[in-house]
Amino acid sequence: MSGIVGYLGKAQEDVVLQSMLRKMAQRSPGREGYHSHEPFFMAQRVPENAGGDGAPFYNESRQIAVVFSGQLCNAAEIRAKLEKKADLRGEGGDAALVLRLYEQFGVNCTSHMRGAFVFALHDVERNLAFIARDHMGAKPLYYTTATSGTFIFATEIKALLEHPAVETVPDLLGVDAYLSLGYMPGPDSLFKGVHELKPGHRVTWNPGLHVMIEPYWSWESFTTHDPALKTDADFQERFNTLFDEAVALRQAGNSRIGAFGRSSLEAAALMSSMAQNISGPLNVYAPLEETAAVTDGLPPVSDIAKRLGGHLEEVDGAAGGEQLPQLVWALDEPVADLGVLTRHLLARAAAPDVDGILSFTGADALFVSYPAQEMLLYTTQLRRSRFTMLSKMRGMVPVNTIARIFGYNGTIGPRTRQKLFDVLDSLRRDPLHTQFSTLFSLFDWRDKQPLYKGEMVGMMNTFVDMQRPVEGWDGPAMQLMAMQRDHWLPDAVLAPFDKLTGFNGLPGQLPFMDHALFEFMLGIPDRLRRTAGRRKSLLRGYVDKALPGIVNPLPVKQVRREQLRRKSQLETMLSVNPLREMVEACLSESSVRRRGLFHWSAVRNIIDQSRSGEIIYLRQLFTLLTLELWFRIYVDHERGWISG
Repeated sequence: MSGIVGYLGKAQEDVVLQSMLRKMAQRSPGREGYHSHEPFFMAQRVPENAGGDGAPFYNESRQIAVVFSGQLCNAAEIRAKLEKKADLRGEGGDAALVLRLYEQFGVNCTSHMRGAFVFALHDVERNLAFIARDHMGAKPLYYTTATSGTFIFATEIKALLEHPAVETVPDLLGVDAYLSLGYMPGPDSLFKGVHELKPGHRVTWNPGLHVMIEPYWSWESFTTHDPALKTDADFQERFNTLFDEAVALRQAGNSRIGAFGRSSLEAAALMSSMAQNISGPLNVYAPLEETAAVTDGLPPVSDIAKRLGGHLEEVDGAAGGEQLPQLVWALDEPVADLGVLTRHLLARAAAPDVDGILSFTGADALFVSYPAQEMLLYTTQLRRSRFTMLSKMRGMVPVNTIARIFGYNGTIGPRTRQKLFDVLDSLRRDPLHTQFSTLFSLFDWRDKQPLYKGEMVGMMNTFVDMQRPVEGWDGPAMQLMAMQRDHWLPDAVLAPFDKLTGFNGLPGQLPFMDHALFEFMLGIPDRLRRTAGRRKSLLRGYVDKALPGIVNPLPVKQVRREQLRRKSQLETMLSVNPLREMVEACLSESSVRRRGLFHWSAVRNIIDQSRSGEIIYLRQLFTLLTLELWFRIYVDHERGWISG
């Protein structure tokens, strides 16, 4: 959880490395450890009560140094393997295991690791630095190369910016990409010259070779299933085993590990599996606005927790608007998703009570089961003529019917109506990757033309235009999985989870992102990922066995109608303080004109239209607000937005 920092190049004053490390002090308020051996400089912090390793960890000759953040879930297995060749007594931590694996297997050591981690290693004898990020990207890592050739890296961008060779310059290409998607897609960032190390990638560096970045693991290697699995029951049994193993390894026998909960198959499976490994009640944390909600045919999360003998704490997500600037600071880059704020509040509530948290975050990626993804998969089975007919009957088809199909919950006004019919047109004529971009975009060409000003005009739809078809993946479900691999999963889902739990000093783990489980899921037949009338088939089978009789399918249409009638949480929060005051301050005419990126008339129109509750304008307003907060905090360095 602590995070790592470092640079490879010309020595700086000691305060540089110290400032980089202390920028992430909230992750682990413990002792600091530094490795300085020009041109290699690395550091990390470990808790005061951490046993075993120092920080960094050295081998006996002090020729190899390691800084490590995260968790090796298969530490016991690694230790058993290594103890056949070396005496590891007295070496209690994961950093020691990384070092010993490197001694045995060199840069291929990551093939023996399972978990969420980043680490940096300096081999003095070989004059080599070796840096790696875990297979799925559950732990983020960023880097930049200065004009002097210095290679600088850190778990969080805010730490990277403390090095004097790194300039805080916004990348307007990134601004366009952010407005398109509501998050910054990697491997680039909103800071010019700053990049993320992709999941499953490693870096090797030495003064002669300089930097070489390459993958050590990729999804493509696991798209066929084990031939020993012949029946659906075989696949179900293997899934149950791998999932329970992924959960148990992350609990590591600790009864003070809590869970994020909700009424869903993935959350029910997680809570059920965790309950098997503890003797006392399971601590479950769920947003207040969801505790009575039902999905996947399950009862409310309160009933599920009660069935498992757990203790449920409800957290009011609508009461945390004042935390939005802190959230932008914690994430390094804005994410226009109110759910991220909710997860931050959940982590803050859980931190005093538990030693760590497990979450179902990312589970939908395994089953391609986000509502928009399911809709795209459904439409691939329909003839294009159906969409041609719907497009021609625009005035006759009830717009709420179309909105429910595409998961738009909220007031449907003229702009949202146009957006829905743009999606229908795309479904009729475009390839899957274009349909995906059209459906997920927050600001499309219709919105950007009146909005963009000055330098932003040249960035119009740059990110969307660069999207290309996914090749080499059979079937639409696998293509959608591949589309989310490059940036959506690591950048919109996994990195925010790690930064928010770390910001609250709470170790967080994601069992569904266990790479061994993911490898298995990549190769399952599509019928087990989703079939007509039976979503998330393997998860449903797991929950049916763990909690017999708890799944009771509900009329989906009825649930969706209730969602449409309910006032959205986003509308509520934007209409009252403190978010209303933030909008007035950050998106005032003087503020917009001073920033010089957008036309004030277009911003004013978004603000005015959002007062009607129309969902697309509410989402756009929240996106612009978080972007302006990011500019003020990171680019303008305005004081007063964040505390501590």
